[in-house]
Amino acid sequence: MSEHSNLISLGDIQQLVGNEQTFVLNIIAAWCSDCTERQAPLFNAFTELLAEQGITVYQLLAQQQKNQFIDDEIAAFVDSVGGHGFPRTVYFSRGLSTALNEIELITSDLLHDYSDKIVSVHEKTN
Repeated sequence: MSEHSNLISLGDIQQLVGNEQTFVLNIIAAWCSDCTERQAPLFNAFTELLAEQGITVYQLLAQQQKNQFIDDEIAAFVDSVGGHGFPRTVYFSRGLSTALNEIELITSDLLHDYSDKIVSVHEKTN
C-alpha cells in the first residue's frame, strides 16, 4: 500500500466530531487498488486545494484485508457514514457528516469537482 498522509485513528475522529470540527475524511482499505493505486497519487493535490480553504483532510484505514474491518467499531462507524465502498470521502461540517459523501473519487477531475462542492458549502456555512 502506498503511504497515506494524515492517517487518523477512530478515536481521533470521534474527538473531532465531539469538538464540532469541520474536516474531510477519506476512508480507505489496504487491499483496494482504487485507494492505493488510482486515488493515492492524486490525493496530495486534493488535500492542498482544501487546505487553502482551511479544511483538513484525514484518512481512516478501515480494512487491511477485503471484507474484514480492522475492528467492529470501525465497521459501525463506516456504516454510519454510508457503508462500505472504498475509497469513501465524507465532508464533516461542525462535527456532522453531510450529504457530501462520495465513493470512488479516483480521478483528478472527480477529486477537483468534489473539492469545489466542499468549498462552496463551507463558504455558505462558516
